[in-house]
Amino acid sequence: MWTEEQIVPLALDPASARAGAELAVAARWTALVASETAISGVCQGGGTPYRVAVALHGPLILCSCPSRKRPCKHGLALLLLHVRDRAAFSDGAHPSWALEWLAPSTGRKAERGDKAVDTEAKAKRVADREAKVAAGVGELQRWLADLVIHGIADAPAREGAFWEGMAARLVDAQAPGLARRVRDLADVATSGVGWQERMLLRLGRLHLLVEAYPRQDALPADLRAEVRAQVGWTQSQEELMAQDGVRDQWQVLGTSFDDDGHLRTRRQWLAGVSSGRHALVLTFAVGNQPFMAAPPVGTRLDAELVFFPGASPMRALIKEILSAPTPVTTVKSLAGVAGLHALRAEMLASNPWRDVLPATLSSVIPVRDGERWLLRDAGGASLRLPNAFTRGWELLAISGGHPITIFGEARDDEILPLSILTEGRLVALTQELE
Repeated sequence: MWTEEQIVPLALDPASARAGAELAVAARWTALVASETAISGVCQGGGTPYRVAVALHGPLILCSCPSRKRPCKHGLALLLLHVRDRAAFSDGAHPSWALEWLAPSTGRKAERGDKAVDTEAKAKRVADREAKVAAGVGELQRWLADLVIHGIADAPAREGAFWEGMAARLVDAQAPGLARRVRDLADVATSGVGWQERMLLRLGRLHLLVEAYPRQDALPADLRAEVRAQVGWTQSQEELMAQDGVRDQWQVLGTSFDDDGHLRTRRQWLAGVSSGRHALVLTFAVGNQPFMAAPPVGTRLDAELVFFPGASPMRALIKEILSAPTPVTTVKSLAGVAGLHALRAEMLASNPWRDVLPATLSSVIPVRDGERWLLRDAGGASLRLPNAFTRGWELLAISGGHPITIFGEARDDEILPLSILTEGRLVALTQELE
């Protein structure tokens, strides 16, 4: 069963949470129905009736309102009402519109299954893309060689067109993974003190990738899959979902967001209590399209995940959620900064293109060093917080100058805090930008 403490963090902002709470009154609703796995109803608020359905094991919140925010206030209100006033819901069958939303119709499945796959056309498309990608890789090899010969000293002064031009050509070559890495070089060049070392690290990884791609057939299967994924090849999610997954008690440790102006990406980090492995669930939204609701940070799910193939696979899909979330009260953590460096060495040995490493650090203290924020452990070792992180003073206030436990995304010599364990609760430090 959901609780109010678990529902409120689903809101994208305090205003949505307040509006949802105000609508969570039985008098504002009709046709309320509850089953073991879902709830549905029609909200009469605001003069226009809106149909709302929620799959409880997720939750998956669906609403007919035009709001860009998801979950919207109506979905939050229905969940809250179910917690506050279970007697307001009947135990009958859900209406047909709710059943259609919550589960794909048999007719549509059959229609998709009946379509014959044109294997010859598909093979031609794959071959055409292989040729484009190979040409893009070759051009990138020459571009990298020119960059190194010229030297990187003037990289911070390079105009954006220098980096974006190469990235755009890689997008045209259908190698979006390589384009992302080239754009990342532009950010590193202007990242401040120590940028030279970070630039060389990124250049080295990129060079290794473009050297590995033409030799992929000689690589082990898992490493070959990793190389192709890093370049930008994707795998059918339908095929993945048909495979057996890993069932565990998965803790939702943190969420971060990226926005390149066209595509927004949500990265959700999970950790298996029994398996001890991390999982990264990616969700994408184009333009103003909202993200679907996801289990909030600080909750634990009995769920089955399927992992994309690769070296030390981490990206995953949630195949099935088998229980409502429960609170996370403890997390497994690393022994200071040295523990993080040891984990990074282990991960890079199996996958040299692992740019971001999920890490939980215990007994660290946020400190101010000039214009930068650091996390310092008991041995005096420290990690920088990114310039983009603006909640350093809040971290310091929460810690009171005492050691705390933080989960974040570690990159090179930095870590971006995403959540903090305080008073037996894991609290998110990030929120989707409007």
